[in-house]
Amino acid sequence: MRPRREGVIANFGSLGSWRGGPSWGYYAATKWAMTGLTESLYEEVQSLGISAVIIEPGYFRTGFLNQGGGNRLAAANPLTEEYKGTAVQQVKDALNVVDNNQPGDVEKGARVIVDVLTKTGVSNGRDIPMRLVLGRDAMEVIQDKIARTQATIKEWEDVIVSTDHDDVKK
Repeated sequence: MRPRREGVIANFGSLGSWRGGPSWGYYAATKWAMTGLTESLYEEVQSLGISAVIIEPGYFRTGFLNQGGGNRLAAANPLTEEYKGTAVQQVKDALNVVDNNQPGDVEKGARVIVDVLTKTGVSNGRDIPMRLVLGRDAMEVIQDKIARTQATIKEWEDVIVSTDHDDVKK
C-alpha cells in the first residue's frame, strides 16, 4: 500500500522563538529548538506531501502568566534582594503588568490556526507556511530582530567575510 502523502506537522514556538531575555532563557531555548526542528522537517517532508509549520504566537490572554494558576510558578526561595533593580526584576514587573492585558484573542487565534492547518477560511488557496506568526506584537518583534540582524551584518561584513579562503569568489 502506498503512503497517504499528505498531512501536516504543527509545532508551537512563540514570540520567544525570536528573542531571548533576562529570566526566560530556558523558555526561549526550547522555543528556538522547536523552530529549528520544524524548519528542518519542513524541507525534509515536503517531497512526501507533508507540511511542517511552527506556530509563533505573540502574547495571548491564556492565563499563561497568571500567578498561582499552575502556569507561572514562583521560586520557593526567590532571590528578591539579589535581583532588585536588575533586568530580571524589570521582566518580572513587566509580566505582572502584561498579565490579563495581552493583545491576542485566543478564540481568533485558534480559528486562524485551524484555518491554516486545514487550508480553509483565511487560508483558503494558500499553502501552509513554514512559520505562522500570530499577533501584531510578534510581527513587530520579528521585524525588529530582522532589522537589527541586518544592521549587525552590514557593520561587521568585512570581519564576517575575512574568514573565507582566498580562492573564494567575492
